[in-house]
Amino acid sequence: MSNVGSEPARQTLKYRCLATPEGWGCPILIACNAGKSYGLSVRLKRDIDLLLFPPLPRAKKKLERRYNTRAAVERINDRLNVFWDTNDGNITGSCRFHAKVGAVLIVHAA
Repeated sequence: MSNVGSEPARQTLKYRCLATPEGWGCPILIACNAGKSYGLSVRLKRDIDLLLFPPLPRAKKKLERRYNTRAAVERINDRLNVFWDTNDGNITGSCRFHAKVGAVLIVHAA
């Protein structure tokens, strides 16, 4: 089944069988479609499992762009924590921590 969109009002994702639109031969096509010309469609509630049914379906360009941005941010956070040692626990107080992270970011940007 292929993702064909979502219905925000119903909090559901909509999936459709590809056999009818693509013209594939399917042995249970008549039983599934029940006289519909567009193929079997199913709505799944996102509440079932957000990991299995995310709001942005997998294999979509928008999700890939967001994931690439997230991966870049994670690389920067890892570089700050490991290479510059910002989470060593020896800094007490938020002012000192922010001063160290600010200095590290200035040096890193230079």
